[in-house]
Amino acid sequence: MRENSEIVEELCAFADALFRDVNIAQILGGHTYFDSVSCHDAADLLFKRQKRYEYCSKLECEHIADSVSRYICDKDARQMRSSRHGTIHVFELLSDLADLLLTQDNGEVRCRYTNILHWRNLIQSIGEELPVTAMYAIKDMEYGRPPRTDFTWDYVTRHNNEMLNRLLRRGVSEHHMHLWASTPYFQISWLNLMNKAAFSPYIRSFERINSEDWGLEQRWPLREGPDASSSFALMYQQAALIRVYLCARLKGRSFLDQRTGESGAAEQGAFVLRLLRNPQLLQLELSRIQAWISALREPGSAPCIDYALRLFPFTSGQEEHQVFSGERWFLYSMLQDIYQTVSSLEREEHNLFYAYLLLQVQIRCRLVQVDDKSGFDHFQRIQRRKSYFLGGIEEKRLIMRLAVWAPLLKAPHLLEVEARIVPPETLERLFENIAQLESVDAENGGGSEADSLKKRYYYVLSFAKEDDGGADANSGELFEYRHYRYRQKLERQGRTIRMFRELYPTLAQRVRGIDACSQEIGCRPENFAFLFRMLGSHTQEADSSLRLPRPPKLWKTYHVGEDFLDLVDGLRAIDEAVNFLNLSSGDRLGHALALSLEPRDWYERKNGQISLRKQDYLDNVAWLYLMIRQHRIPEMEQAVLYLKAQFQYYFRQIYLNHIDEEDVEQLVKSGEERYQGKPFARNYVSHKLSFSIEDYCRGWMLRGDHPELYKTGYFWEHELLADGWSRFKVNEAFPVDSSVRYIPECSFLNFCYHYNSGVRKTGAEYITVTVTREYIQCAEAVQRALQSGIAKRGLSVECNPTSNMKISTFRWYDKHPIVRLYNKGLVHSKEELRQCPQISVSLNTDDSGVFFTSLESEYAVMARALEVKGEEAMYCNWEIYDWLDGIRELGNAQSFQAD
Repeated sequence: MRENSEIVEELCAFADALFRDVNIAQILGGHTYFDSVSCHDAADLLFKRQKRYEYCSKLECEHIADSVSRYICDKDARQMRSSRHGTIHVFELLSDLADLLLTQDNGEVRCRYTNILHWRNLIQSIGEELPVTAMYAIKDMEYGRPPRTDFTWDYVTRHNNEMLNRLLRRGVSEHHMHLWASTPYFQISWLNLMNKAAFSPYIRSFERINSEDWGLEQRWPLREGPDASSSFALMYQQAALIRVYLCARLKGRSFLDQRTGESGAAEQGAFVLRLLRNPQLLQLELSRIQAWISALREPGSAPCIDYALRLFPFTSGQEEHQVFSGERWFLYSMLQDIYQTVSSLEREEHNLFYAYLLLQVQIRCRLVQVDDKSGFDHFQRIQRRKSYFLGGIEEKRLIMRLAVWAPLLKAPHLLEVEARIVPPETLERLFENIAQLESVDAENGGGSEADSLKKRYYYVLSFAKEDDGGADANSGELFEYRHYRYRQKLERQGRTIRMFRELYPTLAQRVRGIDACSQEIGCRPENFAFLFRMLGSHTQEADSSLRLPRPPKLWKTYHVGEDFLDLVDGLRAIDEAVNFLNLSSGDRLGHALALSLEPRDWYERKNGQISLRKQDYLDNVAWLYLMIRQHRIPEMEQAVLYLKAQFQYYFRQIYLNHIDEEDVEQLVKSGEERYQGKPFARNYVSHKLSFSIEDYCRGWMLRGDHPELYKTGYFWEHELLADGWSRFKVNEAFPVDSSVRYIPECSFLNFCYHYNSGVRKTGAEYITVTVTREYIQCAEAVQRALQSGIAKRGLSVECNPTSNMKISTFRWYDKHPIVRLYNKGLVHSKEELRQCPQISVSLNTDDSGVFFTSLESEYAVMARALEVKGEEAMYCNWEIYDWLDGIRELGNAQSFQAD
């Protein structure tokens, strides 16, 4: 008998193909049926679509499909079910797979921990709702239970590893959770879609998705065959029609006989099929379909997100999850009808349900990230769709309850949740947004329980990064520095937040930190230097007369080193964040993958080449040189010569070719006059500028200052007197030697970086560079030095395994580089412990709605991946649990609650 793991992998691959890739037109046309998918057709899908079988021939895929068919038939025979050899019954496949992946413990369906990695693979593709509901339906039938009335289970399935569960019950914290992306937004979106079949804003959103994706994705199952003209809007309307029809059939209701003149099920089904097969006719009948949806609601009942909630007297359960009961009841009832020996519905209606599931999964694939494409740009394109179908303020309140309150209520061991929100630009909207989030307290009854829960969560204001796209380089505006408009926006936001803290100190108590997130390529940490210093240094005395509290210190965290075009670029960004934003002990770095990825492996995955802007490559080369000199890294003579040669070549292209000598002479004279009578005036007297790599490195250090201080070509401190905010424009902590600002070459190079249009235009050009052995050697040495520096500063790193795996270049949990930052508990050799920087790390979820995960799941997948890493397990279970327990404690210590 084959290994269980091999069987599970094959069944998962078939489930992925048969619930995601089957041509829907073939089902609606009656050419494909759920209970008799031929092995030939299934093998064809495997051969074309499944990465697991990319090196298999078509004949091999047919043999695999045949073996799966035999496995299902043999198991069905033992369970007194009937499946035909040579074909695959998709719902029997689902049943067998659910039985291997899931178990039921005290009535709750849980994932089998030993198969949790396979489970993660499956739900990435088709989601959790279908297999979990199938397991409840099967087990209720198996044990002779009456149809259930409680459908309020969690939307992220727990596992059955009690040892690991007990470890987490000691207390765990979630310190990297983007609020609006940390809820089951697809499930909420789907309910809105199914209840509004003709809603114009939803149709326009699908048209937008069509335009973004249609020409970009090669792996799109609807591009071939008779339904190649299908659009997402049509698909959602087809699904809405199927759902309302089958819901009515399950409840014995009919709305179609008035239209068709017939009351029989066959006639009604035929009419629905005509609509589904004819897109033009379906569009003409949309208003009637919406009327059928409305008719399923109880007359005179209060507004409800889902009409299916009115079809059944559901019992109370987890109140926050009650909203999902209608859809789950629909899935449960259809599955039980399919699994019954004698069904209430016809085979054709079961096939419509199969089509419904395919439509749902294929739309889901465009709203959550299910593929393996790397890079933050791809993730961001998917992630921004989370709000397309979420509805209004009621849905947003539901999101708050689901993302924050529900986990806290259910898990007393969840000590703290840090919810990140993007701050608006106006004071009124900032107050309104946070006040609305806090109003969930009243909806949950308020009182001592609410007060207790409020102590376990708080907000971090997370600014979304923006790329200037090189547009500023050709603006022609003499005094517009890099990211001019974006920096102005950030400054307005910063002043708004300070005003909010001063005017509403009680509400400001709920905000404990600041962050910057989103795409970091094209948006350097320097853009946030003034903002972070201004907010990080803000204090406000308590108003004793009005009994108003003192707003807490705003701690800092920063998304950095997550996505990059060159690993060195990610390392430099981390160093810039630390120095330009004045991060100190207790502050954190979000993701910081560049700090832990193996440089040699990363460059090998990039085929030994990097493509990036000239300016970034020049900065990376100079920064490597600076780090080697600063940290006195030995045996780097050849590498230093290489870096110097690269610097000279690109420095001439970007800078020297765009520097006018007459302008330089005039600038030196102007500096001499402006500094007259000051000690540093002598730096400008009869001075001819000449530039070295050392000068360039010192000029780079000044990028943490506000560009306005250098708009004359030299540092002019009188700009600090312009207004009360200006004292934050200069970085008093870096560089350590403040006299660097008065070195003509350094300040002038910083001026050119920001204001010289020729420098900016040439620097914005993309180049492809072949990475040499010397460059990789530098990256490895500098990475180790940077790791050591981060540990000594007392900074922490927020790790998000699933998010990191999706966005970065590695594709499995055992490849996550967290072990290179912290290995205490996993290893016992003093030398191995000493060589690891032992940085404070934590495990978090990031965007759990995008990646369909939970904090419990993140711990579990890391544990299981390390247990089965390689052919032989590298670590014992107790070592892994000790390591995770250490991470749990570090995560708790990373709290921003302490003032």
